[in-house]
Amino acid sequence: MRYFVVLDSGEEYGPYEISEMNQWISEGRIEPISVLRPETSEVKLAASTLPGLEWKTGQTFDAYSEQKIDTSPLYLRGSWACFIASLVLCCLPTGFHLLAGIAGIWLSWSAFRFSKISGEKAWIAPMVLNFLLLCVWLFSLFLFGSMDLRNLLNNSLVKSPAIRSLLK
Repeated sequence: MRYFVVLDSGEEYGPYEISEMNQWISEGRIEPISVLRPETSEVKLAASTLPGLEWKTGQTFDAYSEQKIDTSPLYLRGSWACFIASLVLCCLPTGFHLLAGIAGIWLSWSAFRFSKISGEKAWIAPMVLNFLLLCVWLFSLFLFGSMDLRNLLNNSLVKSPAIRSLLK
């Protein structure tokens, strides 16, 4: 099996055979903490965990090297999904909107906390929109006793008889 050598910057070189990598180990170009990726997989592993690599006699090293995975895009998708679900499913009971709004804000905050890219501001838009939508739902709940947009529009905001007839 052949492996790619993965640099800290994310660049990959290879694929290389085990014999080539053993030569590089003797030259000091591959260390036990070097990250490798099999040619047939996306799973990354430390060179020290790969069978077949021949390390110097008496060489000691940690068998595990921490890999940081950027999970912030997953949190962002979840935050946007909460916002859209709360908006699209506006006729659901009150609790759904509260949970979706709070979950969307939490997911946006998590995207901010776990982002590996410094200066990344993609979390701001879903955070603000979830917060504003949550405020609208809470405002309608306290003002009209319901967070159902159909009731909200029927009660006071829509004065046009044509629009009221469409909502019935």
